[in-house]
Amino acid sequence: MKYLLVLVLALFPCFTYAGEPPFKISESFKAEQVVKAQGQTIDSIIYASGDKLRMEAKMAGMNTINIVRKDQSKIYTIMVDQKIYMEMPFSMDKRSPDDVLRDVNAKWEDLGADTVNGIACQKYKIVSADKGAFFWLSKDKKQPVRMQTEDGKVTVDWKSFVAGPQDDKLFEVPAGFTKMDMPNIDPSMMDPSKMPKIPTGE
Repeated sequence: MKYLLVLVLALFPCFTYAGEPPFKISESFKAEQVVKAQGQTIDSIIYASGDKLRMEAKMAGMNTINIVRKDQSKIYTIMVDQKIYMEMPFSMDKRSPDDVLRDVNAKWEDLGADTVNGIACQKYKIVSADKGAFFWLSKDKKQPVRMQTEDGKVTVDWKSFVAGPQDDKLFEVPAGFTKMDMPNIDPSMMDPSKMPKIPTGE
């Protein structure tokens, strides 16, 4: 579950993208997100404001909030019911196995019309030297609907996407929460730079 959590964080729209996408998406928004990977599904609410990201989800039966602060190079994991939080480093320095999603020389191919979850979309393929990923954008609202790695192992769906400013307090640890030390975890498992990213930035 810890590995999948890091995967979900890395799959947040991080506003760094492959090449020049043929569309622009607001850097500030709220959306429902469904990630399917490793035979598991995580439903969450995400908030984004520039380099600041927040995910609210139920993990292992616990209400959990994860906050990514690229400006601080940190990720905060907050256990809401227990009123505690943990802190870990966030680094994007290393190369990802899915470099296509961060290759500035990657190219976008328009694959034409498609339908996802009953929504009329335009489907794109992001092509790098030897890898690729797929991205679906709604035709009417020009909003992200789905992203999928080329091998189909990771699928991310978005719905109820609402662009607009988000409260800065959403990206801070709430007052009155106690900081706990991180458990002994292999650092390589907690490095989001090793996981794929979603190309949805401006």
